Amino acid sequence: MTVTRRILGALLVLTGVVWIGQGLQLIQGSAMTGSTFWAVMGALCVAGGLLLLGWPWRQPRERSLPGRTIQSVDPSADNGSMTETSLEDLRRELADLEAEEALLSATRNHLQHQIDFGFETSTARDREREVSDQRQELHRRIDALRERLRGLQGV
Repeated sequence: MTVTRRILGALLVLTGVVWIGQGLQLIQGSAMTGSTFWAVMGALCVAGGLLLLGWPWRQPRERSLPGRTIQSVDPSADNGSMTETSLEDLRRELADLEAEEALLSATRNHLQHQIDFGFETSTARDREREVSDQRQELHRRIDALRERLRGLQGV
């Protein structure tokens, strides 16, 4: 699998470099010459190829010891304090939501650039609306969580 991934990554990088050259008019004699689309697609191919070449892709192996079994924790443990959410839990949730918002914003920016630079399709437009709606809902959740944190910290 690793050899296949490396070969595919190298082919993507090579193809991407050729497409960038054609898109930027560095390589002449093709219908692709001078087309910004092919320069952008080439850059994406190079990025994908480099990702395939550089990503570790290893998954942790599950190790089990022969003759050993996992024992469950005593269910009679005190769970009383777990009903209230701690400030640290709320801060962690806020950080997770903000990270998710950053990813959605990056996706939205990418789609808007795609639409703005002439690669608009109905699929891209619909996806941009969907991502924008998700982002707005996420902002509502973030604002509510920040308000809750302010209230708890003021107490």
